[in-house]
Amino acid sequence: MKTLNILIFFLLTTQALWSQNRVKIYELESLTDSAIKYYAISKQAQIDQQINTQKTATIKTSWNPQMQLNGQISYQSDVPKITIPLPGFSAPEIAKDWYKLNLDLSQLIYDGGASRQLQEIESTNLAIELQKNNQHIYHFREMIAGIYFRVLLFDQQLNVLHSSLNGLQQLIDEMNTAVDAGTILISEANKLKVEKMQIKQQITSAQAGRKASLEMLSVFTHIEFSAADSLLIPVVSLDEVTLKLQRPELHLFELQQQLFQNRQQLTKTKRRPVIQAFGQAGYGRPGYNMLDDDFAIYAMAGIRFNYKLWDWKNSQRERETLKLGQEAIGLQKADFEQQITAAARSKIAEISKFEQLIEQDKAIISLQKTILQTSTSQLKAGTLTSAGYLLELEKYNQRLINLQINRLQLYNTIIQLNFITGNTSVYED
Repeated sequence: MKTLNILIFFLLTTQALWSQNRVKIYELESLTDSAIKYYAISKQAQIDQQINTQKTATIKTSWNPQMQLNGQISYQSDVPKITIPLPGFSAPEIAKDWYKLNLDLSQLIYDGGASRQLQEIESTNLAIELQKNNQHIYHFREMIAGIYFRVLLFDQQLNVLHSSLNGLQQLIDEMNTAVDAGTILISEANKLKVEKMQIKQQITSAQAGRKASLEMLSVFTHIEFSAADSLLIPVVSLDEVTLKLQRPELHLFELQQQLFQNRQQLTKTKRRPVIQAFGQAGYGRPGYNMLDDDFAIYAMAGIRFNYKLWDWKNSQRERETLKLGQEAIGLQKADFEQQITAAARSKIAEISKFEQLIEQDKAIISLQKTILQTSTSQLKAGTLTSAGYLLELEKYNQRLINLQINRLQLYNTIIQLNFITGNTSVYED
């Protein structure tokens, strides 16, 4: 029998430890990192870099030797001829059917800096796309933090409700004893039981909200959460708060302005000459000697250049248009800075509000606890109805909930402020 008891104790202990080991505690940083790992947009950067590599390689090919094989067969209605009679000279007759097979070669020597400028434009385009990805990831992090704090709010609400339920159950047990003794009416005890059922309803509602929020986190993080798992409160100090603006949108505006500037530089290259070396080798009839009607091999090499003397101020108008676009981006940036500065100041005011509310909650809870203790004694003595006691209990519980919620709201508002200003490194790894 003793051995059986030891075995049962061992099995119960093992089961308890196994269940305890299943409980996991998560932090905001780890869940955010896991969510980003599976976030589809985070993989876009690799694709953007591959696209940039292909486009840059295409631009560089303009400096590679160009080779082209051309063939032509034609019939002319007339050909060059000498119609002036010359004594002792018979002019050859050129056939009207011509045949040519040419191999044309060219090598760019100078393009006015166009290819270099195109590469800079593609580099800026890549930086813009990467920054857009960073912006998407940034807002994704903000969304994950919002869901995380939603779970924490439900946790705090559940903690207070369970504590209230336990205290109420103890009081109900005492009231039942008093009812059996005939010192208190059963209706007073039933009122407490109704309140107990209402608290259980609130617990059920909070548990459902918590589960729904965890399901959302599970979809994004690919982590299966259990009801026993908990989330740590990310405590952020006000000393770490800074109003220096570091939002990804600001850098995106700067890159877009840089792109307009690069395009302005590209328009200047259109007014510069283009110099190429060229060569041609061919076989056909006639060759370069138009008076020779036989098939012949011919070749030519040289340098040519192109220069547009007048473009009717098209390049100038294009530069002015691009400059206006650059100024428009500057206005958008200024407007965005104004908006986030206003939002940041609003959050600072909220932080001050929650700090004051927390101090007021502490003072009220201290007084309400004293009142509740007095009400408990009066209820047990039969000098206070259960309705009066429940009113004081509800006030006390509500203040406890308010305190926990206000603390979480304070931390959440601080993190929101950091997201608004772009200083999220206070909680990132």
